[in-house]
Amino acid sequence: MDYLSKEQTNRIKGILCLMVVFGHSMNGYLELVGPWAVSVFFLLSGYALSYTSSKAEITPKFIVRKYKNILLPYLVAAVFYHLLFWFYPSANNYNLIGGLVKSYLVFTPTVQAGWYIEATAILFTFYFIARKIAGDNPKKLLISFAVLYVIFAVIVAFTEGYWVIRNMHCFILGVALHLFRKTIDAKFTSKDTFRYVALIVIAITLVLPNYFYADENLASNLVLFATYTMAPIVFIYVSNSISFKGKILDFLGKYSLWIYLFHVGVQYLLFSSVLAGKSLQTFVFFLLSLALTLVIAIPVGMIYNKISKKK
Repeated sequence: MDYLSKEQTNRIKGILCLMVVFGHSMNGYLELVGPWAVSVFFLLSGYALSYTSSKAEITPKFIVRKYKNILLPYLVAAVFYHLLFWFYPSANNYNLIGGLVKSYLVFTPTVQAGWYIEATAILFTFYFIARKIAGDNPKKLLISFAVLYVIFAVIVAFTEGYWVIRNMHCFILGVALHLFRKTIDAKFTSKDTFRYVALIVIAITLVLPNYFYADENLASNLVLFATYTMAPIVFIYVSNSISFKGKILDFLGKYSLWIYLFHVGVQYLLFSSVLAGKSLQTFVFFLLSLALTLVIAIPVGMIYNKISKKK
């Protein structure tokens, strides 16, 4: 089965959302599991946008639909967080509109972990501008997109939201994967030296953060940038070898966006209420927060999908 088919990517998203919840439940080095998974989310988002854009006419209706698919769930989640912070005040307890505006200025969202949606919306904009510039020329499109992103990254590097550029670029890798898939896939399925060199580099980048993770300096950010860049490469390696199956993964994948959007709020709710002042093993906390996230996020997703279909 094609590792980038709709069925496979949906199941992979189910795995990724579990990894994100796990990462946000852990301490120290294991926290990297979360952003590592988000890097693959960026890759899949870039691939999906490039793929669907190549199959359709880029009309205003098409563009609006793409933004709507990510921003409407984000706004629903923002209401949830607004209510949550009303009962349990937080440092990010902005009013709903003010919080959303501040999110885009410094990536400190009202929707905890919602920065991924905000970043994706920005990347969508860069892609559509690059597509307008390049037309159907894949090399020109990728170069135009990369130039726009580099300008953005240089600006953001000097703000409070500098950390988002550690893995946003994986979206561009996703676009490149679609545009040059035959060439890229050939490299990962061949037996040449590239495979072994890539595996060594992956191993190094997965080990190095253990020595830099606690420090917020240039070296640590460069190491994390390299680590998160390896995530898509590992994904391609693994997905070329394994076919993911299972109704549970199908189900989780279908609601992965909702699980992602709600899980940090659920964890904050647990810390602010039943677990206030209590210590709990990190893995137990992961299971508890995952269970409660599923209880809250999936019904919301179901209701949203039902309403969306009626429209």
